[in-house]
Amino acid sequence: RRTLREPLVNALLHDPMPAPRRQAATTLYRSDFSRSTDGWTVGNEGGASSQLSISNGALELAVHRLGNEGWHVQLVKPSVPLVQGRMYRVTFTASATEIREATLYVGRAAAPWDCYSAYRTITFVPRRETYSVVFTMQGPSDPRARLVFDLGQSTAGVSIGSVVVEEVE
Repeated sequence: RRTLREPLVNALLHDPMPAPRRQAATTLYRSDFSRSTDGWTVGNEGGASSQLSISNGALELAVHRLGNEGWHVQLVKPSVPLVQGRMYRVTFTASATEIREATLYVGRAAAPWDCYSAYRTITFVPRRETYSVVFTMQGPSDPRARLVFDLGQSTAGVSIGSVVVEEVE
């Protein structure tokens, strides 16, 4: 007599594993901070003050004065095209002058400022690390979505070395 568990046990112990499938990815954006901020801007609200520059092929953000909210200092890359129902990966390298948190998300570039990717807390450390976030676009297709780092809760400096946005299958 066959039990309900037998197919699972056979699959785990006896059935061959399928060959791994290579994940296909199409690059939508790859940063180039060699000569400019590559379209990235910093916005200051609520009395916050910060300055964006480039140094040694990286974006450098110095926060001089905090606002009351994390979004009072926003590092933004506009015009990231997203299609509803598709999966995306954002990969970036970054470091900070001391351990600090930031919020990363991809969202609408106009009111009501929807978040498409969920808000992700990122902890930056004093050595360059690689971070990666994957999300499925739940909102309507948006050819002008924006990639955002909310950085207004710490005056620790941030360095972003590279950013890649890919559509993954």
